[in-house]
Amino acid sequence: MPEHPSVTLRRIFDMPSFSPSMDQAVRKALHLQADEAIATADLLRLNRLYIADASTLCADDFCDLPALHALHLNARDLRDIPVDLFQETHALQELSLLDIQQDTLPSDLFHGLEMLTRLYIRDGALRHVPGDLFSGLETVEQIGLSSHHLTELPTRLFSGLETLADLDLSGNRLGSLHPDAFQGLDLFRLNLAHNKLRTLPQGLFRDADGLERLHLDNNELRALKADTFAGTPGLQSLSLQSNRLDTVPSALLKGLHELHMLDLRDNRLRSLPRRFFDSTTHLTHMSLSLNRFNANPLIPSRLPHLQILQMDDIMDKEEASDLIQNLESLDLLAVGGTYYTPIDTDDVDDEEL
Repeated sequence: MPEHPSVTLRRIFDMPSFSPSMDQAVRKALHLQADEAIATADLLRLNRLYIADASTLCADDFCDLPALHALHLNARDLRDIPVDLFQETHALQELSLLDIQQDTLPSDLFHGLEMLTRLYIRDGALRHVPGDLFSGLETVEQIGLSSHHLTELPTRLFSGLETLADLDLSGNRLGSLHPDAFQGLDLFRLNLAHNKLRTLPQGLFRDADGLERLHLDNNELRALKADTFAGTPGLQSLSLQSNRLDTVPSALLKGLHELHMLDLRDNRLRSLPRRFFDSTTHLTHMSLSLNRFNANPLIPSRLPHLQILQMDDIMDKEEASDLIQNLESLDLLAVGGTYYTPIDTDDVDDEEL
């Protein structure tokens, strides 16, 4: 095997799960030089591995690790990522690649990882990815392709990933998406936050019956069509915070009977349509703060499950008192930087937290 003195291997013991964010103090890691580690018989049973400060790696570095299930690789100093780097890691189930400095990846990099369920490619310098990068990952359930410099995605990048449930594309520079970008997926959560999306193409979320959490916050959305979310009847959490919306269609939430959380704060809304909440009788959390309402938005009393409502900079204390009395289920109301509870609705001013 080639010698790589700069490679540090960390054996991870007794950890209930593998996460790049684990505190190193609780990793209980044993540091071994690569040439010493490969010669250790215990490595045949090694199933979790953290690699840092590697300037070069090749497929042979992993050929004596048949039980490796989880690999965390910080690629900050890696000069090149060989196309066959993971060809010997057939048992790999979790793979995390952090701080990649290349602007793209080899199209066959993940070929043969038939047991992979979680793949995280985060905090790097990728500017584009091959259209078949994830081809063949038939068991993958989570993909994180976040915090890079991606401005667009290949049309069918995620085609064929029938088991994919959690997709994180946040923190890139995506300005638009193809209508078929997520076609055929059965996602539970989709994170598109912190991009540069200006519009959402019609049909982007069609047939997304299983989607429950959708993050669209911190983009540049200026308008939404009435049927934008028509294909997401099971949606429970919708975040549109920190966009540039100045109006919303009255039918935007039509059919979203399972919606529990709605975040519209920090937009440019001046009003809400009268029948905007007709379908959302299960709302429990809602934020409308930091908008530009001409008058207090009408919050109907037929939101029987609403528990937390943020209305900062929208209404005064007297109006807050009336609202609390109309919404019997409300537990917390935020108005003007002050939090109220309905413990005593006769004197809401005394119930500041």
